[in-house]
Amino acid sequence: MGLQWLYSGSTTNNERTKDEQKTNKRRTKAEQMTNERRRKDEQMTNERRTMNQQKTNLN
Repeated sequence: MGLQWLYSGSTTNNERTKDEQKTNKRRTKAEQMTNERRRKDEQMTNERRTMNQQKTNLN
């Protein structure tokens, strides 16, 4: 009886650990994608700002 409890407990803990690892991987991937989008948006904003400044300087 005791061994069965130990086995089922360790199985549950292993599943929980695997689930946590999957969640952490998904979270990390989502954060990376968000950071990449943010970086691209900043680049576009900076390019637009530069172009607008150049247009202003020409006038």
